Amino acid sequence: MEVRRTVPVRLDVDSDDAALLYETVDEFLWAANHVVDHAWQGEYKTTSKAQLQEETYDEVHDRTRLHANLVQNARNKAADAVQSVVARWKQGEYAGKPHFSKPTAVYDKRCATFHDECVSLATVEGRIEVEYVLPDPARDTPHSRYLDNDDYEVTGAELHHRDGEWFLHLRTKAEVESDTLAQATAGHSTVLGVHKSEALVQPIRNLRFLRTLTST
Repeated sequence: MEVRRTVPVRLDVDSDDAALLYETVDEFLWAANHVVDHAWQGEYKTTSKAQLQEETYDEVHDRTRLHANLVQNARNKAADAVQSVVARWKQGEYAGKPHFSKPTAVYDKRCATFHDECVSLATVEGRIEVEYVLPDPARDTPHSRYLDNDDYEVTGAELHHRDGEWFLHLRTKAEVESDTLAQATAGHSTVLGVHKSEALVQPIRNLRFLRTLTST
């Protein structure tokens, strides 16, 4: 059985690297919101990632300094948000146009390299290497249980900025037996780093003519 854990890790970022991360996040959010705007045109709401890739990738890549895979991750973030809104509409619930403002960016192994004590991140001006701020490895913490555990693989991360600090919410996964799973989940939730929705909504007054365009 596959088990997934998200472990937040604080980053030791100097002022020069922090400036690059600010710029990268700003352009990532612009890219995600631009794709939402494109998906939201007319009475059709485009939820197909393949179609949004075809229709928005070149423009976003040309208008930003983002790594190609950050452009794709911004598209995925936008498409997921639009899909979530459409799903709520289908349930008869109210939802509005997504808009991203919380300072975050989504990384995968194509635009980040995850090491035991540091990470290499793509920015608007190439790669930077940033060290993790980790607790004492002798202590029993989520970091020692999952990041220092060879059974768990880091698959990606979401970069966050809050309270003047930079954090990576590292996503990990492992294949475990059912007995091991019961032990691993005892005493804590599956997701150790809680992801709240960053999408703010704007009112939509007329939903009677909702149509969606999805991939087949």
